[in-house]
Amino acid sequence: MFNLFVEILTTISLLACFASVRSANSGNSKSGKGCSTVLTAPSGNILSPNYGPRQTYPGNLACTWTIKAPVGKKIKLSFKDFVVEKSPSCRADYLLLYDGENDRARLVGRYCSARPAPFTSSSNYIHMGFYSDVSLGYRGFFATYNISFPTTEKPTTWKSRPKFKSTVLNVTAIAGDLVILQCEVDGTPEPVITWRKDSRSLSSDKNVIITKRPFKALLTITKVNKSDQGRYSCKASNGFGPPIEAHGSLVIEDRKIPLITKMTKNQTVSVGEKIKLHCEAEGLAPMTISFREKNKELKRRNCDQNVGCQIKHTKMFVEDTVITCKVLNTAGDTTRDIYINVKGPPVIIRAPKNQTVQRGDVVNFTCVAVGKDLIFRWLKDNIHIPDGVVTREGRSVLKLSVKQNATLTCSVEGQDGKTSKNATVSIIQKKNERMKRINLKFSELPENKKINYSDSASVRCQAAGYPVPHLSWKLNDTTVTKIKRLSSEGVLTLKLQSLKKSVTVVCIAKNKFEKINSPPATITVNKKSATEIVDQKKSEKMNDNIKLILGAGGGVLVLTGFIILFIVFRRKRNKKIEKAKQRETSVAREDENLIPNPIFSNNGKEAVDTKPGVETLHYPRDSIEHTETLENGSHIEMFLGRAADLPFSPGEFDVVVRALKNTDPPEEVKDDFDLEASKLANLVHPNVVRLMAVCIKTPPLCLLFEYSNYGYLDEYLQDCDQSDLNHTGKTKAPVVRDSFTELANVDRLSIAKQIVSGMKYLTDKGYVHQELRARNCLVFKDLQVKVANLGLHWAKPDQNFFVMEPEEKQRFPVRWLPPEVVLYGEYTHSADVWSYGVLLWEIFSNGRIPYTAINDSDVVSYVRGGNVLPRPKVCPHEVYEVMKTCWEIAPLERPDFKSLQDTMTALHAGVPV
Repeated sequence: MFNLFVEILTTISLLACFASVRSANSGNSKSGKGCSTVLTAPSGNILSPNYGPRQTYPGNLACTWTIKAPVGKKIKLSFKDFVVEKSPSCRADYLLLYDGENDRARLVGRYCSARPAPFTSSSNYIHMGFYSDVSLGYRGFFATYNISFPTTEKPTTWKSRPKFKSTVLNVTAIAGDLVILQCEVDGTPEPVITWRKDSRSLSSDKNVIITKRPFKALLTITKVNKSDQGRYSCKASNGFGPPIEAHGSLVIEDRKIPLITKMTKNQTVSVGEKIKLHCEAEGLAPMTISFREKNKELKRRNCDQNVGCQIKHTKMFVEDTVITCKVLNTAGDTTRDIYINVKGPPVIIRAPKNQTVQRGDVVNFTCVAVGKDLIFRWLKDNIHIPDGVVTREGRSVLKLSVKQNATLTCSVEGQDGKTSKNATVSIIQKKNERMKRINLKFSELPENKKINYSDSASVRCQAAGYPVPHLSWKLNDTTVTKIKRLSSEGVLTLKLQSLKKSVTVVCIAKNKFEKINSPPATITVNKKSATEIVDQKKSEKMNDNIKLILGAGGGVLVLTGFIILFIVFRRKRNKKIEKAKQRETSVAREDENLIPNPIFSNNGKEAVDTKPGVETLHYPRDSIEHTETLENGSHIEMFLGRAADLPFSPGEFDVVVRALKNTDPPEEVKDDFDLEASKLANLVHPNVVRLMAVCIKTPPLCLLFEYSNYGYLDEYLQDCDQSDLNHTGKTKAPVVRDSFTELANVDRLSIAKQIVSGMKYLTDKGYVHQELRARNCLVFKDLQVKVANLGLHWAKPDQNFFVMEPEEKQRFPVRWLPPEVVLYGEYTHSADVWSYGVLLWEIFSNGRIPYTAINDSDVVSYVRGGNVLPRPKVCPHEVYEVMKTCWEIAPLERPDFKSLQDTMTALHAGVPV
């Protein structure tokens, strides 16, 4: 009861204080972000911004208050309420209190948890500063001050003896280095600091610089030598009490090349054996020690203290090699080699697994081995299997149709012997299987149609049964390979463009038990009359003549245009020279001397000025068939489309279109678009999507990229752990894949290796992706993966995530970006490295969303607190270590894509998975 009574009294007193503050008319300070207030009233109140019941101060504050009293008077300051975010060393939200006019005066204290004690100034000034970070605020503080008349106490009562806050330390330096000695004191009045070397007083000269700051003195020796070695003293005195003195020794050593004192001996190991490499060195810091193999760096470590330097690294060996330990400092470097001799038969690091299947199923068996000059052979019941085997980079896959129980053997022969592993395949027949089956039948059949010559037509088909059937089309007895996915109702639509003759279509429904065909449906095309055919031939002949005339005329016009442009350029240059001479006397006549801009057409509208390389990729915007919206942002729209006869690409293609929503872009936006389109057109890499066309002559400006029916990587990964029915119970769309079986880790590493290869190429070209994630990578045939969704990132808002509009926040990929991007908009290659680490996590998590249990606004605080995503269940520890290096808070501590490419290539070739 007593505690409850105390809490009630405290609450009533705070409310009373707040009411009195609101009613005060003088001496109060109302502040906002970046506020600064000078108070001169005899008394008053000081409030943090937004102080009051159920109120919190805002983030990003930098407020100061200076209380000024008449000369000879002092100031008494008391805090009635103080609630600020607690943090280690008061680095988040805090209050600074100075005994003087500004922040160069003596610091009384830094406060963020306990309420500051009442304070009386030693002069007629008190200075306060209140600062907060971007996180949520608290109630803040409420303080009062009074200006009092000077007391009758003697001035000496305000003095304090000098004392050291930091003293001179013993220093060992290398000849030629820069050395700084520091001495920091406290006391009232401010002590005077002097320097001595041995018994000689020091002052500034060419090699020695003495810098004095409030309560601090620095002694800087710009280039030390043997004569600077000795005992240095810092003496402080303020006339109150005896002087104090501190000493430290400076030792100068010659520059010495580091010495390797201990390292792993030469070894002979078995194929696939892992050994721990170790190297130790001594020398003057800073030192860098590293392991290298064939001019490739394996691991590096920096040492900043003169207590020795060591490095450790574990590596698996599959062939003879030489590992070099290299130690480097400012005096030079030292290297020593470790010779590794690999012997013995190859080692199978991933053996084929036993499988139980149904008769007639087609299954894959995988065998991964390491060793020298590997040769894979597959045996079925000790009989060689010559067909259905794909082997590459130490990995062999057998594709087998199972008709009976069998024992399979993966035999691997190397330079020093051979080894083998067995697996069994067993056939099982499910009980009552026929009771669960539902025979296939068509619920919607394709219909006969009649259309005019060169018109388009579409036919629909739908089938039911269990297992869920896969639908396909035959066109004139030819299988149609490019088919869009089923609609949500399970309907498959075949669209035929510009038909000139009649065709017959058949819909095919198939599952693992049966296959049915629909009755043929005929699309009849009405033929043209003989007169129309003759007229068409005449028209085509006339068109050919017109094209010939226009081509010749166009050549003349182009030549004439070049001549006119050359003349205009020369005249403009001459006029600029003439105007520079006559500017002061002929300003009023400048407009009369201007040459008309040749990029304007006769109707006064401005034509888009594009670079010649981009012009060749132009494609009419109206010729794109919009099929599905992928993203509809405030600045950029992205959708799937269909386009025919693209520049340099005859035929019909599915494309991804990225368009600026600005229908009247200014000139600088057009220039930026042209420049980026030129760069994207020159990107040619097997793991980067290809720019196929651009729309530049009429707004909106668009980029057209290649698309794959296999879809985006996040959907592909999510399909790996789904059955025939998805989570909503609807029929799954027939994604172009052989099966939805769980991806092997070797396949995941292959995906990761391809993406890092594409990103390394983009980095070498100076391109920053800004949105690297599984949703922005496309999957192609044979599990080829390409980095996608390039371009137009400069058109998006570049600002702090916490001040974005709600709609912008929803589209901002905060879960894939590092803190420096989210807080300050700093996009660099290091930011893409962070995103690649999150993408790796997606690959081994089957496309799950990162930080699922945390909302977007809390992800940044979670990451800045040193937290990282957990290791996925199927992720090897070596891969998880790569992820964590990508998530270093300091951008310079993250690896570059070159080293990531080397690491992922090595992991793909040799890590047990």
